[in-house]
Amino acid sequence: MLIGDNLDQKKVIALLKERNIGSNYGAQCIPAQTFYKRKYNHEVTTEFPNACRAYTKGLALPIYDRLTKEEAFYIANTINNL
Repeated sequence: MLIGDNLDQKKVIALLKERNIGSNYGAQCIPAQTFYKRKYNHEVTTEFPNACRAYTKGLALPIYDRLTKEEAFYIANTINNL
């Protein structure tokens, strides 16, 4: 999922952790990684805006076969109330 522009990804991950919800950034932006930035010198935000947005505003949330409806609702409600 992508969080709103008004939210900071690292702060959201920390808040979710406080509420016992594991999360992480949702995608990598390969051109933004140090090796590729040095080698190819891309302007990531203008050349790869969608990848950059997914990297800075994306979240990976819990999804697994034993996730209950109650847990899914708890996760959704927590996120909706941030």
